[in-house]
Amino acid sequence: MPTNSYIVDADRKIAVLTTLGCKVNQYETQMIREQLARVGYDSVAEEDDVSADMVVVNTCTVTMTAGSKSRQEIRRLKRKHPGALIVVTGCYADSDQKVLDEMTEVDIVVPNKSKESFVETVLGPEFLESNAELAGHRGISTFDDHTRAFIKVQDGCELYCTFCIIPSVRGKIVSRSVAGVIEEAKRLADSGYLEIVLTGIHLGAFGQEYHDENALAFLVKSLANEVPGLERLRLSSIEIGEINPALLAVIRDEPICANHLHIPLQSGDTNVLKRMHRRYTAEEFLETIGRIRSALADPGLSSDVIVGFPGETEEAFLNTVELVKACNFHRVHIFPYSKRPRTPAAKYSGQVPAPEIRRRSQYLADVVAEISKDDYASRLGTEERILVESRDEESGFLFGYTERYHKTYLSGPDSWQSQMIPVTTHKLAVSGEGFIARPLVPYVGRD
Repeated sequence: MPTNSYIVDADRKIAVLTTLGCKVNQYETQMIREQLARVGYDSVAEEDDVSADMVVVNTCTVTMTAGSKSRQEIRRLKRKHPGALIVVTGCYADSDQKVLDEMTEVDIVVPNKSKESFVETVLGPEFLESNAELAGHRGISTFDDHTRAFIKVQDGCELYCTFCIIPSVRGKIVSRSVAGVIEEAKRLADSGYLEIVLTGIHLGAFGQEYHDENALAFLVKSLANEVPGLERLRLSSIEIGEINPALLAVIRDEPICANHLHIPLQSGDTNVLKRMHRRYTAEEFLETIGRIRSALADPGLSSDVIVGFPGETEEAFLNTVELVKACNFHRVHIFPYSKRPRTPAAKYSGQVPAPEIRRRSQYLADVVAEISKDDYASRLGTEERILVESRDEESGFLFGYTERYHKTYLSGPDSWQSQMIPVTTHKLAVSGEGFIARPLVPYVGRD
């Protein structure tokens, strides 16, 4: 992994940080980790056999299950670290603070809006007064246990999809300055990160509060040209209606921009999309996918789909299957619908029985597996650059991802981890969802 910017000292206090949920939460946990490091706390892996002075649980509330897992994690960590200060933050801290206030395991609740001032909120303003570096430091400089680094460029969402509670816990759109993002990206590149992923609660809304529809394109272009050492820049997830010609032109023209887009579909049936309060029809979605494929050279496309949304008939589900096929997504995250209290969809009629949701989810997963296998097979014999992540324990191969986000396995030394390695795709992995590749650089044996 790339280098850390702070030093572990056995005489300092110990913090354990754990994260549930999205890339934004992962970024914010790293931000908290670096704040704590500057006031005398060393972070250790949760599985390490140590007694922590502080435990931070960065929670998720996107589904009812996520909230339950957050509570379970709090209780488990309190049992493991009975003498630790238990601090809970994240979206569950905003959505269900009353529940957390009644949990005897919880000492302090930090709302999302206070994460940037986490140390001041938890330990008191005197820690800032005695530490000028912390007071002036924002963002992150490394990303523990990650090969690629995430940068949060905006917060908030105002879409109000009927299945989602996030707008009520993350609030209105707030975008970071381009200069601030560039400064952070330079720190990460200086720490050895070759790939950065731009993320946000609603990434495509970057700059929306300034009525600038090309703000994200400008940010991407600026990063591509002003961050020495950065070799790949990727967008995490973006809505179909926010992929405009300016953004496509930047992705096409800037060599470090990954030729990959993750575009949430959620449903391929227009009536279901209306009930979800999504802002496109199935036809509009497919038309835009066609424009994307025309603008970019054979892009990798992936998506999210919710299966079993209230009112989804068998016909509506099959419309989704057909649209997934037509879009030719090589990866799809399939989310079986579950009621989220305090969302409009939880009160909708036409709730789909759980066994039927499971059947449909498996059916769609099988369809996506075939699409993925065909997509991988069509790319055999191509030259790719792989950002190597780690070594697969079962097969012994190193593995990583191409710019189009295709998983790739290769033989090579451990020193290749976190490096960009050129390869030729040779054959399909046994699962059909991955390449076995031949490195185009020499090596001798294995480290």
